[in-house]
Amino acid sequence: MCCLQIDVISSSTLKIRLTQEDLAYFDITFEKLDRSDESTKSLLTALMEEAKRQKDFEFEDGKLFVEAFEDNDGGCVIYISAIGLPAPAGKERTVSRTKYRQRIEKKPAKLPAQKIFVLESTGFCQLYETAEKLRRHSEQIVSSSLYYNEETGRYRLVLGCRGVLPESCAQGSTAGDIIAGVTAEHDHCLLEENALEIITAREMP
Repeated sequence: MCCLQIDVISSSTLKIRLTQEDLAYFDITFEKLDRSDESTKSLLTALMEEAKRQKDFEFEDGKLFVEAFEDNDGGCVIYISAIGLPAPAGKERTVSRTKYRQRIEKKPAKLPAQKIFVLESTGFCQLYETAEKLRRHSEQIVSSSLYYNEETGRYRLVLGCRGVLPESCAQGSTAGDIIAGVTAEHDHCLLEENALEIITAREMP
């Protein structure tokens, strides 16, 4: 196998860069990536085995969310994330012991011009309610990440939006790249991509 470029983004997310030659090695193209395709399943299995070999990284059993971004050189960037969040205080985290189930989402490499907003929540229930409101306006939100500060116990959603946030969601939000940069530097990244979708897919405790 060719030497793949694998980065561990967080304890739950891998970033893997595949060149055009890498895709040819696996006998697959960006257009063919699909969770029902056997070549895609073989590719994902090989990528996780290589992550184990290179980085000693393994996912817990459960669901995986997979995103593929096409680049301009004939290759792509793949993000593999475990779908799950830390359990709320006082509750144990339960882990499904089923086989991996992948969901594949393909996107163009470049996102449209966007404004950055940061929304802070003091607990998971508030975070969930905020995410539910934002999901109703998903056409305006092009990216979402989730961070957690262990010292303060706060969650922060970092959003990339087309224009301004809807008024119903804007209360308590802070706009600008600076606060987003500070958050990324000092807080722990729980979900680098698709935070809104992953949070609202989880059942409330």
